[in-house]
Amino acid sequence: MTGHTPSAWKRAAMRSDRRFWFPAMAILLAGCASARVSGGAYINETKRFTARLPSDAWRVEAGKSPDLLLRHRSRQAGMSIHATCGRVPASRSVEVVGRHLFFGIERKDVLEQERWPTAGGEGLELLVRGELDGREFLLHSYTLKDPGCVYDLVLFADSEDYAAVNQDFEAFVHGFRRLPERQ
Repeated sequence: MTGHTPSAWKRAAMRSDRRFWFPAMAILLAGCASARVSGGAYINETKRFTARLPSDAWRVEAGKSPDLLLRHRSRQAGMSIHATCGRVPASRSVEVVGRHLFFGIERKDVLEQERWPTAGGEGLELLVRGELDGREFLLHSYTLKDPGCVYDLVLFADSEDYAAVNQDFEAFVHGFRRLPERQ
């Protein structure tokens, strides 16, 4: 992928108003959980993850459907984390469990795809160009599947804004950590 270091993510895994499409994309990435923000990090103990929040250029959208939804203050872009725990059969591949990211997207073109093993499962990185409500955008995602949960970390951005926000997304991804299971 352009502009990032996938090996760092793999190591971490081993351990006009153009906003009209934003709500639609948030709905596509649906899910819910209770969590808290503390010390610059989002912590969701129920779904066993924490994520370092990006700069003040990003605003946490309260009451939205993914576990964590961030919206850029001046660009047409958003980031989210959606976790599904306890409902994904172990036999399903990471490609199959990540398909929900593409529901409703038209003219999908997979630009890049990379799969790798993790300590507890497998990971998949995708960069997809698509259309939603006639507007072109890019979706960059990392999906991690471990024995208990599937985590989707997603950047969705207007094609014109993607290059300007992808570095923030990569930092966001590198700040993601799975929490140990409670005994």
